[in-house]
Amino acid sequence: MDAPRRTLSGGIEAVPVGILSEDLRRVDLALAWRSGELAVDVNDPVLAGELVPLFDGDTASLIRSEQINPLFFTLTFRFPVRLKGVRLFPSYSSYDWALRPLPEEEWLVIQNAADGAWSSLELEQSVETSVVRLEVLRRERDDYVHLNEVELWTDDGGG
Repeated sequence: MDAPRRTLSGGIEAVPVGILSEDLRRVDLALAWRSGELAVDVNDPVLAGELVPLFDGDTASLIRSEQINPLFFTLTFRFPVRLKGVRLFPSYSSYDWALRPLPEEEWLVIQNAADGAWSSLELEQSVETSVVRLEVLRRERDDYVHLNEVELWTDDGGG
């Protein structure tokens, strides 16, 4: 008998958007990480030093957890960002994923994100935050989470 599939931590079901608003700007996570403005914690110790593919802008590169499902990420910024949207590009299965834009808020959950395609969530109102949490759950086959890209988007026009 197969073990029951894991589930996300819970939260409020969110409606995914096909395309984020045109006035949003992508946060340069690669630059923030390289410069020490961003720290990324993940619940898979094997991935801790191998997160570059998540921020390289290439949906063909990926990270893969070592039988850790769901995969949790905590992105901690030295200075707050004005978060308005998130995009993930998962692969090799369908996924559920969740965003916690502020530590005291509930998770916002996207269900059935397609394999090999962008899945986007846009907040009704932007939030100023220093800590963004993501949870990614592989829904089918094994417990190896495959994630190609993570993007955060802001409505702050600054550099």
